[in-house]
Amino acid sequence: MGEWNDIRSLTLEELTDAVLQTGEKKFRAGQIYGWLHKKLVRKPEEMTNVPRKCLEKLVHEYPFYGVTELERYTSKLDGYKIKLKAYSHKDQKPYWTSK
Repeated sequence: MGEWNDIRSLTLEELTDAVLQTGEKKFRAGQIYGWLHKKLVRKPEEMTNVPRKCLEKLVHEYPFYGVTELERYTSKLDGYKIKLKAYSHKDQKPYWTSK
């Protein structure tokens, strides 16, 4: 597993394999995939219909990175600029901040 192997980067097929490895049923992968790519959850706890143990196992193997808006600037040239911070859900340490 690489440092950048975010759970969102998994295809549905890869996520299904990962879910099956946790001992959960195949349909959980579809639920999780929907939360990640349709409902755009920001943290695992927002996936209310997925067992906590399943999420804990997945997030341990495939980190869940979040993005937070730090600041918003209004620019006279092109409208506005947003400063973002990306972080690991597990330890909340930032790994990237926009300029």
